[in-house]
Amino acid sequence: MKDSTLHYFWRVWVNEKGESCQNRNLFKNHEKTIFAVGTSPIWSAVHYSGAATIITLLLMPKEVKNWHENPKPQWIIPLKGR
Repeated sequence: MKDSTLHYFWRVWVNEKGESCQNRNLFKNHEKTIFAVGTSPIWSAVHYSGAATIITLLLMPKEVKNWHENPKPQWIIPLKGR
């Protein structure tokens, strides 16, 4: 039986032969932290940091967060929910 509290993402990359590859990864290591100055704590985790940084934020149903200005340009992509 699949646990609906587990969330996965697909990582797409190119190997040393130039072939496209992908692997399924589990979102993990989330900690409740202050993600941006002046906001309330949120569940967040850093999954990759290099030329780009991948950070996930978990928002619970009906949870409302305060608006804050982003410190630098970024992509925000909802993975699940509405």
